[in-house]
Amino acid sequence: MACANRTEIVRKATLNCSTDMFDRSRSFVFHILTGLVDPILTSDGSTLLFATFTTNNSTITASAVCLFVLDKQFYDVFTAPSKKMNRRTLTTNNELNDLIINCSQTISSTIDHDMVESEKQFLSYLSNPLLIETMSQHTFSAINVIQYDIDRYCLIIGTSDGRLLTTFSDRTFKTDVFEELTLPIHMRYSIKSIAFQKTDNYSYVVIITNFVGYLAVKLIPCDEKLCFVCWTKDCTIRKKFSVEGIVKPDCSSNDYIRTITINDTEEDTNNHSLPNVFSSTSTMTGKNS
Repeated sequence: MACANRTEIVRKATLNCSTDMFDRSRSFVFHILTGLVDPILTSDGSTLLFATFTTNNSTITASAVCLFVLDKQFYDVFTAPSKKMNRRTLTTNNELNDLIINCSQTISSTIDHDMVESEKQFLSYLSNPLLIETMSQHTFSAINVIQYDIDRYCLIIGTSDGRLLTTFSDRTFKTDVFEELTLPIHMRYSIKSIAFQKTDNYSYVVIITNFVGYLAVKLIPCDEKLCFVCWTKDCTIRKKFSVEGIVKPDCSSNDYIRTITINDTEEDTNNHSLPNVFSSTSTMTGKNS
């Protein structure tokens, strides 16, 4: 049985998130999907789907990181064929788990918008944001998630101006920005995809791609989290200290929307001693951007 990949999710389901934090009288919808990860299986059997969104609303520029908790019915929506299924073709729980476990977390997070159908086949699925950034010159353009321990997640978020943000979350899904990595000046363009590969216990190589080429950085254990290590001379890493507010959504759910306003006066850390591993797109034979 094939893995439930991101292309199928985009093709067969409409995902968006909304919040009333800007105007309590109506919902503000993030309707442009910019990044998506493969489903993640948690220790309690739940299935999680992380995504980034933005909007083309003329009055405000905003991005959001959103979390969808998938049930079996939702999962069948984008793994099953479009035609109606009978009982013999329904996915069993074991098959569902196999689908999730077998999904590679290292493949490109690029969404192929050419695969999106003009007429959606299924209903929309709505979520509240985990994290929102507003009044910024950039938008969230890509995401990937490392499940580095049981129910512990490192969200790696790429921006349209060539920066990476890390946030950390546990089973409570309270999310704060931890570090910001600014790419070298020749790479400061919209990040198209984020991939990673585990190298040893809790250490990962992260591959960032845009239209210029690709860059590798590393995440290593620190303070019970993961910290960036950059292999280029003009790569800047900042610890982020966020000013946060919690807004309760106007709905029956007990979930909370957690918003952040980033303070840009953090301490900078530059890495000057490691070799440059940047390569242009032309040298990436056989790799997908």
